Amino acid sequence: MVKMNKQAKITLLAFSIFALCSVFGAYLFMGGLGFVGATTEGSVVSNATIATSIGFTFSENLSLGILFGEVNPDSADNNATGNNLSAGNTAYYITMDSANNENTDTCIKAPTALTSGGNSIANGNYTYDASTTIDGAGMNDPADSVAMTDTYAKFGGEDIAPDASQYMQFYLDVPALQPSGVYANTISFKIISTGGSCMLSV
Repeated sequence: MVKMNKQAKITLLAFSIFALCSVFGAYLFMGGLGFVGATTEGSVVSNATIATSIGFTFSENLSLGILFGEVNPDSADNNATGNNLSAGNTAYYITMDSANNENTDTCIKAPTALTSGGNSIANGNYTYDASTTIDGAGMNDPADSVAMTDTYAKFGGEDIAPDASQYMQFYLDVPALQPSGVYANTISFKIISTGGSCMLSV
């Protein structure tokens, strides 16, 4: 058994305390303050694409079709039956969904002329007016109406907000000596984001 004198014991105790304080101090500095080892950082790109959401509803009269009833040969500016049904204003309109996340424009076309058997009435005789207000400029005035085309064309007011409507009226000129018959075709509508092209496919 090794015996130590008092001085040696004091020296050993002081060294032990110093070593313990050094370890504890290193822990406080490196661990207690969060500096445990080296650190590094990195980053990556994050993104999301929000889809365009556009919906619309035809008015009741428009959903039934654009009907002219019985009209005479050699007659101009025949009103479609819904042109003046709503307090003297049109009952034909398209209303944009309230949930649309973009404003919209409207496009219209008649891919084929009004046809009955081998007879037809050219698109140039089938005209329309349109406006974002029911009594807008040009409405109730066939002289301001625009001839139907067989490819999509923008019509009426543009930049239509969600829950707003595009109103329209339709007129038909029947040439002289037009053969009798039930003439029919299909009118197509396309709703696009404001500033877009009617010619782009959907």
